Amino acid sequence: MEFISGICPNCFSQDYADSGPCAHCSYLPIAQVASSIMLKPGSLLKGRYILGRALGMGGFGITYLAYDSVGKSHCAVKEYLPTQIAARDTRNSHVLPGSAGDKDIYVRGIKLFAQEAQMLSSFAGNNAIVQVWDFFEDNNTAYFVMEFLDGVTLKTLIRSMNGRLPLNFATDIFTGIGKALSEVHKKGMLHRDVSPENIMITKKGAFKLIDFGATRFFVGEKSKSLSVVLKPGFAPPEQYSSRGNQGPWVDVYALAATFYLSISGVLLPDATDRLAGVAYAPLHTLEASLGKRASDAIDKALALNYKQRYQSMNAFIDALFPSGGAAAPSTPPPAARPQPRSVQPPRQPVSSPPPTPAYAGHMRGTPCLLELRGGSVKRKWLLPKNMDMAIGTAQQKNNIILKIPGGDVACALRYDEKQGCFYIWNHLGSGVYLRDGTPLIQNKVFPLKAGDQFYLHSGDNLYQVEVE
Repeated sequence: MEFISGICPNCFSQDYADSGPCAHCSYLPIAQVASSIMLKPGSLLKGRYILGRALGMGGFGITYLAYDSVGKSHCAVKEYLPTQIAARDTRNSHVLPGSAGDKDIYVRGIKLFAQEAQMLSSFAGNNAIVQVWDFFEDNNTAYFVMEFLDGVTLKTLIRSMNGRLPLNFATDIFTGIGKALSEVHKKGMLHRDVSPENIMITKKGAFKLIDFGATRFFVGEKSKSLSVVLKPGFAPPEQYSSRGNQGPWVDVYALAATFYLSISGVLLPDATDRLAGVAYAPLHTLEASLGKRASDAIDKALALNYKQRYQSMNAFIDALFPSGGAAAPSTPPPAARPQPRSVQPPRQPVSSPPPTPAYAGHMRGTPCLLELRGGSVKRKWLLPKNMDMAIGTAQQKNNIILKIPGGDVACALRYDEKQGCFYIWNHLGSGVYLRDGTPLIQNKVFPLKAGDQFYLHSGDNLYQVEVE
């Protein structure tokens, strides 16, 4: 296998010294844990894909950041490497089964890996499913090339938002992911590993379903290591048995369990514990803004007997989010749990770094946005830390939708946890003002402190940032 030296594992500049940091992106090699089973940064696959740092590593494979020297773009390369039954020969980078008895499982796993790549490539254009562009074999194993998703997993996002998501934000994510799973099921396929780790939220605001589980489940089942594959709290009872009847209801259970955790911050008891009598609290008792009707839909989707669950993903999503809307509350939400419509990850609207105000670093707590009318608070939204909240008139581009006559206005607001302050900027060039009437120049970032106010179009649309 070819190797290119002097390549930065993060930005792929060609004047990188292994001691770091990179002069272009400040990457430090200490940030990447070395491992004998990983291919070295600079490894060249298929004569075009230059490998960089590892993005993730599990018991069944490694995903690398890569650079496509032909397409001149970043991508991700996933390598089939089931460590339960195989290991890498460090002399030539080949992956070899551990024993003669493991060889058949290993070879069959490669075929399933290829089928997964082919299946994912059939969803080209579906923005809710990771896009796969290429598949090939090398080093006695297999690889597929997919889009590089610059963002965070839902698991990481939940942690960054104090352990739970605002209801309407979750509604956007799970409606999109549910529809994507429905398309998967229409083609006679299952995901089989829906969980917060396998849903990505990118910096461009997309929700992506990743890491289908067919290959892992086959290898795990045949190598008697199925417990390594299953995620407690998300896998339904039938996945614990090789004879379990599996269909769309498997993904229905897992998606409902993921929604349960996202809204409540509480992990559902493992299916085996539930079979032994361990109960869980109905979701509406943990999240008061969720109506009982929606909570009942979750309960049905989490039925231990698969025959009692929704038999299709569409039926579940329609019950949870009627007409594509939010899981409506039965009572008004309490002030402590405001509901933003949707939250987009950072869009990086300006090329220059935002200013650091003198008061930065003094605000701690939960950032929020208040809508003011007549001196009183009409509505309140939580602001996820380090992410954008877009406010404006365009229905498809903003998180908070305003009904203002006379043209589009839009701004974005972010709470920077590292700096300990808010930032605001105007997207469209006019119509956004600070409380004293100062207009915000397009794409120029202004810092705000707790208590500062701004308005869009007129003083009738007045907002205030706060930290609770």
